[in-house]
Amino acid sequence: MKFFNCFFLACVLFLTSAQNFPAKSQAPVTSDADEADSGAVVCSPGVYTTPPDDCLPLGPSVYMTELAKLGLTFPPRPLPAGKPDRALADLPYQYFRLNEDEVPVLDAPGGTETGQSFLPGFVYV
Repeated sequence: MKFFNCFFLACVLFLTSAQNFPAKSQAPVTSDADEADSGAVVCSPGVYTTPPDDCLPLGPSVYMTELAKLGLTFPPRPLPAGKPDRALADLPYQYFRLNEDEVPVLDAPGGTETGQSFLPGFVYV
């Protein structure tokens, strides 16, 4: 019985509070500026520095125009790179890599050692 009384009281409070708010039967008031774009066509994605007359530059066009103002393009431009000339690899010298632990320095081709040597590491002669 107690449950029924609480339920009845909650229903009465709900119904009386719902009557305090008037129903909105009128359509929302719109200004002429809102109606001017009604039914307009959205422009295809692109950069529009000046607003076009025949379409609305909305959506991706806004983002692409902001990127263009920053100096960025979409899609990004490829790097200005190319293959170097093959003739640059032709050198008039020959280099040798020393792989041994210690290589002695000679005073002449086929001569005697000078007491100096190349220490191990990344050595080219």
